[in-house]
Amino acid sequence: MEKRIDELDKKLYEKYNEEYSKPNPNFERFILQYLFGYNVGLYKANSDLTNWSKLSISENSETATVIPTNCN
Repeated sequence: MEKRIDELDKKLYEKYNEEYSKPNPNFERFILQYLFGYNVGLYKANSDLTNWSKLSISENSETATVIPTNCN
């Protein structure tokens, strides 16, 4: 199990560095692509934490658009 976690950690680090080196990195899309298929959600709050949105992508591709869905 620990070996698998180390492999996932290394893969995440490499993919993060790829995204970081892009002219216009999109970290929300990056995380959603990385977690695609794991049934894990990503949520975003406004600045005063009174409104939340669930972020999703409809497909796992480089052109995927992040779709916010209001949770309130």
